[in-house]
Amino acid sequence: MTQKISISLDENIVKLIDMERGDIPRSRYIENVIKSTGLMLEALWLFSDEFDSVSGWERWVSAHTSQPLGKPLHKHDGFISITGSSMHFYNGNMELLYTVKKDSILDLSVGYDEFFKRFRDSRGFIPPMKVTLQGKSIYMFTKTLERKGINRGSIFRGENEAISAWFKNPLQE
Repeated sequence: MTQKISISLDENIVKLIDMERGDIPRSRYIENVIKSTGLMLEALWLFSDEFDSVSGWERWVSAHTSQPLGKPLHKHDGFISITGSSMHFYNGNMELLYTVKKDSILDLSVGYDEFFKRFRDSRGFIPPMKVTLQGKSIYMFTKTLERKGINRGSIFRGENEAISAWFKNPLQE
């Protein structure tokens, strides 16, 4: 049985959808994304090879104002969308920055390591999610796209069960 429903979307989400859908009608694209994973997140991230470019001041400010008071250490902020076989990173203007194929991810974990260190880079209680690729890692914090004031989704999390589940499931097309 098919049921028609209507939904309201934030204009940033609509821009993201329009950038990825190509010639596919918007409603069909949304339906396909929801069927595959339905995952779109706001995100902060930092690559392991960018730690050398982080100034001592940035480290100090981030470590002393990290969550729940401020944002964790990062160099990039924007959005992530997950499709069946890829993770897409967008800047705040919804411009695609890069895509990470699921099969290029060697490991996905949450915690501190030799690059992103507890107390040096964060005094908060939220460790980053580490996406390990060949030759580098991405340290990221995510939060769901929620309407301000309703769920008060203001804290970026390192642990993201939806990304972990996507990574552990077999490739989908």
